[in-house]
Amino acid sequence: MDDCIFCDIPVNQRDRLVFENVHAYGIFSPTPAVFGQAIIAPKGHVTDVRQLSGQRLEDYVHAVPKTFEEIRKMLDSQEGRERLVRYYLALNEYPRFSKYALHMLSLSGNILVPQGYNTGTNDNEFAGQSQPHIHTHLFPRTVKGDGIVAMVRNFVR
Repeated sequence: MDDCIFCDIPVNQRDRLVFENVHAYGIFSPTPAVFGQAIIAPKGHVTDVRQLSGQRLEDYVHAVPKTFEEIRKMLDSQEGRERLVRYYLALNEYPRFSKYALHMLSLSGNILVPQGYNTGTNDNEFAGQSQPHIHTHLFPRTVKGDGIVAMVRNFVR
């Protein structure tokens, strides 16, 4: 699909790429809620997870923990932390994303290596899907806190 923001990311925005396999990839989110947040998406235009099967589905699911492991490695090294800070600095140049970038940059002086993660997938506009390409948000967690169910209870109506 020509206007899909997820169909061409592996080609056009390699600086955002965290992990890639044959059928899926993980990228840094342009709208992060937590430091190092990523988005995992299947390659090729896929609007609904039910359109995936076999190796395509396996690669998409497999990309979630692999993306997390790459983020862990990155945040455990000075070079990796600097790469993520450079990404947020570049993101700050886009007015649509600058508030997110500035917030992440304000946190960059106290970067911790994540120990776990939460994920979220919005499947269909009724579930909050804003882009018609299935994708999963990965939220690295650095401190023990509420799980995803407790967090969702506060926000979902």
